[in-house]
Amino acid sequence: MEISKESGSILHSREIGDLAFAVFFGILASLFGHIYFSVPDYPFAFTDLREIPLIIAVIYIRNPLYIILSCMLSAIQLTNQLPFLPTAVMHVVPVIVVWGAYQFIKTKKMKHLQRGLLWALVMVVYYYVFLFPSFVITFECFGLNDGKSFFTHLSYLIAATKYELTSTVLVTSLYVVKIDAEKQLAYANKNLEALIGQRTAELKQVNEELTKLNDILFESNTDLEKKVAERTEKIRLQLIQLNTYAYMNSHEVRGPLARIMGLSILLKQEKDPDEQTFLAEKILFSCEELDEIIQRMNLLLQSDKE
Repeated sequence: MEISKESGSILHSREIGDLAFAVFFGILASLFGHIYFSVPDYPFAFTDLREIPLIIAVIYIRNPLYIILSCMLSAIQLTNQLPFLPTAVMHVVPVIVVWGAYQFIKTKKMKHLQRGLLWALVMVVYYYVFLFPSFVITFECFGLNDGKSFFTHLSYLIAATKYELTSTVLVTSLYVVKIDAEKQLAYANKNLEALIGQRTAELKQVNEELTKLNDILFESNTDLEKKVAERTEKIRLQLIQLNTYAYMNSHEVRGPLARIMGLSILLKQEKDPDEQTFLAEKILFSCEELDEIIQRMNLLLQSDKE
């Protein structure tokens, strides 16, 4: 139900827009109709600039029925150069045809210059194929051609509308190119905004991932610093133990060993049994001292491994 109401509101706003455009461009065409040029020997053949607003109206009006209103309003003449009804009727079919041509052209993808040239061709066809014959036929039906033939009236119109045709082609073609450029620019801006939004979202996601990686890297660096500190401390302790081991090897071990070696030499040379017993006891004492030192060194090596 809500969708139906929304659709009805959109349609209503479009109808109001079409009505506003039809009234505006119809009145504007009526005013432009006062800029006119007379055709010699043909009292009712006036060329003016009312076609410019009527052609521009087809760009904005979405419902072709409102074109009839524009044509009726464009036929209002304050100075009565042309009869109201024939002037209104002769424009209806040609302008509706141009409206259909514009609806077709605007769906095609082409460059601005190509669209402008194509529209200029449409304007030439509009004048020579639709508007001029419609003018002659309509005025013939209303008995306003003074007995002249169809081709005679047509030749008068072609000769008299050179400046009107040129101005209408130039103004409306440039206007179509302008509208096309504005639409393409609006479309590009819309796509650019969508692209910027997408890139912003991607950058945000990448930033979040980088933040997470930075946190992980920070934690890793912290753990690494801790491990480096622990390993450095362990190496320092090992160096202390190594120095201690080297000191024991060079001082504590060599003392008892030197005494054992000296006492052994004396034992060999001594003949007295009592002296031999004394020296043997001294050697045994030095061996025990050496054994104690070796056990301490073993304990030091074991703690180094742990």
